[in-house]
Amino acid sequence: MILEHVESLLRTEAAERAQRFNNPFRASSMGRCVREGCFDLLGLTGKPLQPRRMLTLKHGSVIHDGLLTPLLKRAMGWRVVDGREFGDNFFEIDGVKISYHIDIAFQHDDGGIGCAEIKGWADHTFNRAMKGEIDHEPLCQGYSYYLGTDFNPVVFLGFRKETSHMVEIIFDRNAREKAVTQTLTGNPVELAREDPILLTEIKSPFDESVQDYVRGRVRYLKQIKGVKDDGVDINMLTDLVRLAVPGANAVEEEVEKVQGYSKAAARAEELGVKSSDVTQNGSWYSIKTGRRVLKFPCSYCAHMERCFPEAKMELKGDKPIWVIPSQAKEQAEAA
Repeated sequence: MILEHVESLLRTEAAERAQRFNNPFRASSMGRCVREGCFDLLGLTGKPLQPRRMLTLKHGSVIHDGLLTPLLKRAMGWRVVDGREFGDNFFEIDGVKISYHIDIAFQHDDGGIGCAEIKGWADHTFNRAMKGEIDHEPLCQGYSYYLGTDFNPVVFLGFRKETSHMVEIIFDRNAREKAVTQTLTGNPVELAREDPILLTEIKSPFDESVQDYVRGRVRYLKQIKGVKDDGVDINMLTDLVRLAVPGANAVEEEVEKVQGYSKAAARAEELGVKSSDVTQNGSWYSIKTGRRVLKFPCSYCAHMERCFPEAKMELKGDKPIWVIPSQAKEQAEAA
């Protein structure tokens, strides 16, 4: 009665969003798939997002604009400036202009100017960040700021959507080693009693291990832009990108986990797999099914069907998975 109108609106907004040009030469995109960036650069329209994913994006905007930005401005006063007041700015990587639009600029205690990015994360990403395991995309974005700006530090404020806990990741030019500090030493009783928002603070030097990826991504995109500007046929370039440009390496062997020997043996027999494809960890058994599936980020990419036209969606319980048919295995591995 009511939500059907909301869903219709979200589908319309998603279709309009899919038509917009996504500039791959942005600092926030430096960790994204090279092939995805090439398709965006060629002006190829991706598949519109589903209504639930559009709501997820809007949820992130609410966290940023309606919650954390106002709180930071009230808590720190004049020392915090909303990045929208600065608009888009630029720096260069290997002679290519990279645009950026910071979320927050702030002055810290020693008078220096840093910037902060607000990220809404689900449980899995947040839990990894609490242990100092920082995802590829923020690493690349942070390193891009290191290459092209004077901001120090670059701070990522990770907001756990499910519980409203936070983690603060501080990339500091002056740091020499990573330091992970847990609030209240991680004591579960004290955490439950005090219930702070900040669970973990991570102070780290800029991660130069992503340097090759960032510079390589810029190099590939620069080459594709060059041949596009020379008037090479878009269809030919699309095939070239799909076959020759490295993707996100998101094809993996499908693995099922079964608890108990008898259930694992029955499932392995049902699948017709060899004993060498079954491994044990305590009472749990991992069984390689012999199939290959797409994992994140490819399974969520707007260009997924362009990269992997052979992929077929199946439901595994209530979870959709994308399966690469066996005849496409060699092509998937080459990608």
